[in-house]
Amino acid sequence: MSLFLAIAITAFISTIVSFILGFIWYGPLFGKLWGSITHMDMNDHEKMAKMKKQMPYFYGVNFVLTFLMYYALGFSAALLVNPSYVRGIIFFALFVWLGFIVPIAGSNALWSGKSPKMSLKMFALTAGFQLIALVLAGLVWVEVYPHLM
Repeated sequence: MSLFLAIAITAFISTIVSFILGFIWYGPLFGKLWGSITHMDMNDHEKMAKMKKQMPYFYGVNFVLTFLMYYALGFSAALLVNPSYVRGIIFFALFVWLGFIVPIAGSNALWSGKSPKMSLKMFALTAGFQLIALVLAGLVWVEVYPHLM
């Protein structure tokens, strides 16, 4: 199998795993907190109905963007890390999180116009999700990619 196809399959599986984590993270685990941070009123039925109509678009675009991130990370990892070396892949995921996700999530929270307390919650929720998602993607990489090559 070609390198590009193996990375695409691994990125696709990582994207699915990330979406499952997102449904749990932003649903039962921290849905109420996320709703309070984003001022999402579940009792505003008109606003909720409008959002539900837009969900296929939001999920579709988010799926493509997430896939692109995991594809780029997978390609980078294929060049830099032995795919069967779990510690190396996890270290790579943590390094990406620290070097890219933390600064972006921090800047987004800082400039969100929210109070410092709400900005910190927004940062922790977003960065925490991405940390777990990247580590899970690393584990998917270790389990799937070597079998495709």
